[in-house]
Amino acid sequence: MMVNLSNLGMGYRSWRYSMLMKNGVIDKMFVERNSFEAMPMVSNAETMLNYINPEAKKPEQTAVLMQMWRMISA
Repeated sequence: MMVNLSNLGMGYRSWRYSMLMKNGVIDKMFVERNSFEAMPMVSNAETMLNYINPEAKKPEQTAVLMQMWRMISA
């Protein structure tokens, strides 16, 4: 899960990811395979929270911040 970003001045880095662990065992991982310059699409809190409980009411602030980022980076 390492990527060489020396061309961007960052050296070797881990891919972006989020991980849910239960009792020290990985239950689920969401790994970004896109550019580090792009907004996280699968390793973000929104994706993890939806995985944990898809029926839960989504926090409004998270949705607003995600929308703001999409507008800025477009």
